[in-house]
Amino acid sequence: MDDSHTLVTTRTIGAPRVVPPTRLVYTTLGSEQFGSAAFQSVVDLEELGDRTRVTLRSRFSSAEDKRKHVEDSLGIEGSRQLLQRLEEQAVTD
Repeated sequence: MDDSHTLVTTRTIGAPRVVPPTRLVYTTLGSEQFGSAAFQSVVDLEELGDRTRVTLRSRFSSAEDKRKHVEDSLGIEGSRQLLQRLEEQAVTD
């Protein structure tokens, strides 16, 4: 597989447990208005005792689409914010 099309973000968060299913796959349609391309996202959850590893993978049609997402759309920062909100929610539940 050509990794130039894939963005992977991983974080371990405090969460009580993972309840199957442990994978979520969805497609973000993109936006002509903002010049963003569609991409497929995979969220994997792995139970690690009293913690949970969350891995986000985003698969783009091309390396250029990935570059635009990372550099122009601040995609990595968006993923970090998503993981932070998920961690905060897990701690309060």
